[in-house]
Amino acid sequence: MAVAVTCGGLAIGVAYSLPPARLSYRTWLAAVALAAGYVLVPFGLGALATGRQFVSGDGWLAGALFALFLARIVLKDYRDRRGDAAYGKPTLLLRFGTGVTCAVSLCALVAGNALLLVALRPPLLVALALETFVVGIAVLLRSLHAAIDERAEQVAIGLGARLGNGLLLSVLSWLVLAGEGASEAARATFVWALTALFVTSAAALAARPERVVIGYKG
Repeated sequence: MAVAVTCGGLAIGVAYSLPPARLSYRTWLAAVALAAGYVLVPFGLGALATGRQFVSGDGWLAGALFALFLARIVLKDYRDRRGDAAYGKPTLLLRFGTGVTCAVSLCALVAGNALLLVALRPPLLVALALETFVVGIAVLLRSLHAAIDERAEQVAIGLGARLGNGLLLSVLSWLVLAGEGASEAARATFVWALTALFVTSAAALAARPERVVIGYKG
């Protein structure tokens, strides 16, 4: 099964880049193909490596990560706008503009958030920490929609990416610590420590937007 999943990942890569499929030039399928390759394939391999049976929680978590990846990946076209236009790439941003792109990202974020809560069923205190990240990302999507130039776009996307990293690391720490037998109180404390660090970091970067641009381009 692991070999089959790996072959599936290779097939996605070929279909994404090469004709006749060339999914990278398909407005709606490009992001879905990337999400499948970057989320479902490694998630499937990781689940198989545990040597246990799949459970319903695996599906909910995989769906959550898939949706959250979509929320992020549709924004990559802001950085590549000139190159995509030069090569006639019909991206979501070039075809429908920033309003639709931000709306798609927000819908994927909301869906991913709901699936994540179903998958983890965290206590209220931990759920509040996760929602802090989600609300912050949603606010930055609004800032992206209202951005008046490319610099402001990069700042909004860079800060949103920082909070997205915090969200994923918080989820990972919650799960890993559970596997190590840590108490619920210790796990919640660690998640909130990460939340405080990432929110403070994002606020510091917002005060110096030139550093956000450098980090985003890197």
